[in-house]
Amino acid sequence: MHRLARRSRIAATAGATVLVFLAGAVGVSAQAKPDFSGSWKINQAKSSAGATGNNARVSFPSELVVTQQAGVINVEIRFPRTDPVKVTYTSDGSEVAVPIPGVTERARAAWDGDRLVITARRVVSTPFGDFVTDTKEVWSRTGDALTIQRTQTSEGLSETETAFRDRDRRLRPQSVEGPARPGSGEPELRPLPGGGGPAPHAVALKYSF
Repeated sequence: MHRLARRSRIAATAGATVLVFLAGAVGVSAQAKPDFSGSWKINQAKSSAGATGNNARVSFPSELVVTQQAGVINVEIRFPRTDPVKVTYTSDGSEVAVPIPGVTERARAAWDGDRLVITARRVVSTPFGDFVTDTKEVWSRTGDALTIQRTQTSEGLSETETAFRDRDRRLRPQSVEGPARPGSGEPELRPLPGGGGPAPHAVALKYSF
C-alpha cells in the first residue's frame, strides 16, 4: 500500500514537472520575436536581380532604419525623390490606411512565427479604370542580415524578388543611442531632443504590437 502511494506521488511530481516545462517552452516561443532594430542598407550583390537597379521588377527602398521596443516597430523607409509617409500597423491583422497622395492603399501586418508579414492592396484610379496591385512582404532576420521577400501581383501576374540588407551600425542624424534594450545587447535608437522628425525623402512607418 505504501509502495503504491509512493509511486503515485512520484508520477504526480513528474507530471507537474513536465507541465511546467511545457508551459515555459510555450512562453519562450510566444515571446521569441526577432528585433529588427538597426539601419539596414540593401546589398545589391546578394539581392535578386529584379530587386535592384533602374530596371527592378519589384521596387525596394535603398535603406531602412528600424527601432523596436515594447512591441512597437518604427520604420523609416528611404526612397529618392519621395515625400514622407507615416503609417501605424498592428499585429492583430487589423486593416489600416496607408496615406499615399493620389493612391488608395490598405494594409495589414502580423507575426508568422519569427517572421513579420505585411500585406497591402494599392488602388490607383485612372480615366481607364482602377489599377490594383497586391503586395506581400515577409521580413526575417539572421544576425546582421535582414531578408525581405516581396511578392507583387497585378492583373493576374505575380513577381517575387528578395532584398538582402546589411546592418549598418552607424547612427543616423535623426537618432541617438539610448541604453541597451534588455536581452538584446543592442543600443536603442531614439529621436534627437527637440524633435525634427524624419529626414526629407524618408517614409516613417510604425508597427504597433
